Amino acid sequence: MLNTYTNTSQAVAVNGTLTFNNTAISACQFVRHTAGSASTALTGTGYYLVIFNADAAITDSTAGNVTAQLQVDGAVYPGAEATFYSTAATDIGNLSFATLVKVQPNCCAISDNIPKTLTVVNTGLAATYTNAALTIYRVRAQL
Repeated sequence: MLNTYTNTSQAVAVNGTLTFNNTAISACQFVRHTAGSASTALTGTGYYLVIFNADAAITDSTAGNVTAQLQVDGAVYPGAEATFYSTAATDIGNLSFATLVKVQPNCCAISDNIPKTLTVVNTGLAATYTNAALTIYRVRAQL
């Protein structure tokens, strides 16, 4: 299990990644995160429950969607997205999603299954995120 968070505000540009500055719990050898980085690595086969939560608002005066999207190895992970329509920098909303990520073993034909690198990307308007948290559980080791 991993629980990492940033309890201060961070301005994130369009298509920028959120960083997680603190690691509260790191109790699984197959989930790796360095405090202060944007990426988390899943290094063992199995199913992982990924939970994201944050408060956010736009950083400028243009109203629009603030969207947090999970990416796995740089590609959008379908269904792991949260959107909030923000009308002003003081219009703060909560973004959250939960999803399962499957990590298959490497083999002679496919050698890039492990590790899987996870990032949370701001795919909407530039936004200020506060209290961002990422929790990952390895829920099943075997496929």
